Amino acid sequence: MVKDMLDDGIISSSNSPFSSPIILVKNKDGTWRFCTDYRTLNAITIKDSFPIPMVDELIDELYGARFFSKIDLRSSYHQILVKEEDKCKMAFRTHQGHYEWLVMPFGLTNAPRTFQSLMNDMFKGILRKNVLVFFNDILLYSSSWTIHLQHLEAILKLLQQHKLFAKLTKCSFGLNQIDYLGHTLCGEGVAMDKGKIQPVIDWPIPTTLKQLRGFLGLTGYYRRFIKGYASVAASLTNLLKKDNFGWDDTANTNFQELKKRIIAATMLALLNFSKPFILAIDAFGHDIGVVISQDCHPIAYFSKKLLSLRMQKQSIYTSEFYVISEAIAKYKHYLLGHKFIIRIDQKSLRSLNDQSLQTPEQQTWLLKLLGYDFTIEYKPSKENIPADSLSRSFMALCLIHNPEIAAIVQKSSSNSPPGPHYTLQDKLLLWKDKLVVPLKEYHSSITDGHAGYTRTLAKIASQFHWSSMHDDIKKFVKQCLVCQQAKMTNTVLVELLQPLHVPNLIWEDLAMDFITRLPPSHGYTVILVVIDRLSKYAHFATLKSDFNNKQVVEIFIHMVVKLHEIPKSIVSDRDRVFISQFWQHLLKLSGTTLKMSTAY
Repeated sequence: MVKDMLDDGIISSSNSPFSSPIILVKNKDGTWRFCTDYRTLNAITIKDSFPIPMVDELIDELYGARFFSKIDLRSSYHQILVKEEDKCKMAFRTHQGHYEWLVMPFGLTNAPRTFQSLMNDMFKGILRKNVLVFFNDILLYSSSWTIHLQHLEAILKLLQQHKLFAKLTKCSFGLNQIDYLGHTLCGEGVAMDKGKIQPVIDWPIPTTLKQLRGFLGLTGYYRRFIKGYASVAASLTNLLKKDNFGWDDTANTNFQELKKRIIAATMLALLNFSKPFILAIDAFGHDIGVVISQDCHPIAYFSKKLLSLRMQKQSIYTSEFYVISEAIAKYKHYLLGHKFIIRIDQKSLRSLNDQSLQTPEQQTWLLKLLGYDFTIEYKPSKENIPADSLSRSFMALCLIHNPEIAAIVQKSSSNSPPGPHYTLQDKLLLWKDKLVVPLKEYHSSITDGHAGYTRTLAKIASQFHWSSMHDDIKKFVKQCLVCQQAKMTNTVLVELLQPLHVPNLIWEDLAMDFITRLPPSHGYTVILVVIDRLSKYAHFATLKSDFNNKQVVEIFIHMVVKLHEIPKSIVSDRDRVFISQFWQHLLKLSGTTLKMSTAY
């Protein structure tokens, strides 16, 4: 490989003081790829901040295109020469000798941005008008065949002028449909590249965090195509937390559901800035759903989990107000300077601009809406199907695992009536067109922490009402086994043994002890340890084995009081110094509380 690179004139022998190791990476076809490990050099390199384009933003430029051509540059980095004074820095070592690159190698921290900067500068007059560039992938697009030929000729002349060479086998010319950056593009819209999503469909059940991260990374790239992505992927994302990886039925259900939604994903329309945008918005439970569309054709899907426990317990009005501000912030690059319509299923938000704001949060959210030209339309949930389905999809997955709900659903699925007024719609159990939610979801769930009757009633009353709700909630809380076991009357009193409170400030609450019987060092065999219980910062002082109360007090004043003032409390054992009248009287005069551990 070294001989071939020498013959190609891309490396030369070197006597540079720099020397980076090489790594050989095996390709899928069995060949080897030559890589230089520049981690040490990269660590001391000043980073280039040239912006890398976002793939979604590039695709947004394609409205009206009917013909496409794609040009892939051959060994793109190797077509950029290195400055003479920088060649020595890129030297590498092999068993055959010491060499340095004459062209830009792969592995340098600034290589991607250097190449993108070159491409942007070369196409600056036509970039995003009829050419898109993402590193070495050049996409040419035009509205007609005649114009496309003119554009193509201009692009090829530019490449020739800058002495850049393409790889013909990876180029495509004059197509009505083309694959670009993992997407299939055509005049009608953009879809996922079927070849790229096949690995997702074939992905085995993850057994390690690395496999799960790979799956979520691959599916996350296409999240704009997937209805309710955040909701379905939430349980899988939680498994990435430290010491939280444990594959269960819920994770497996959502894993398979994510695959199904990838397969079922449809083509999205290309946005047209001459037409108004429509934001269909819905908040339901702990999830929010947004669909941005034009002429009833979706442009992108957006869903999100409400992570804040406070937000999860807000009313539907507050939740949807929050969702409006989040949706506008998400798509501000589309909406700013353009008229758009917000469709919601909350009548109370129709006159949002004329309402008085009750909380600081609402004032903050409204500030995000200033400067936008929009109107709000009320659309009942039955008509606002796209957004509604995003926020309710995960709720269906959760409720189906509840034994009580599952029993009714199973009865309904067996073609027998589940009960009076019950219906099953999109895997959600409804009673008189209202969603059925188990009462324990507002009392016994992880986020609700077995609250008492009053707090549980307040949470439920903000969203639901039925005639016997007071009695039903009181009975449920009273019969909760966990609550009964944890009641103060059922727990053993701990007498004087109580946990220490958490300090409010540093060096207010201390802990002291002696380390004794140490090997002699200059006559010292004891170490006095003083630790601040809040910051865990410690002071240490040496003592001889025959130390007395006076010596300990002098060290304590010099080492602690002089630097941190007199503490409020000190925790210690029952050493002879700490139980002495001298020590206790001194602390009493200084206003310090002495807390001793129990004797054994």
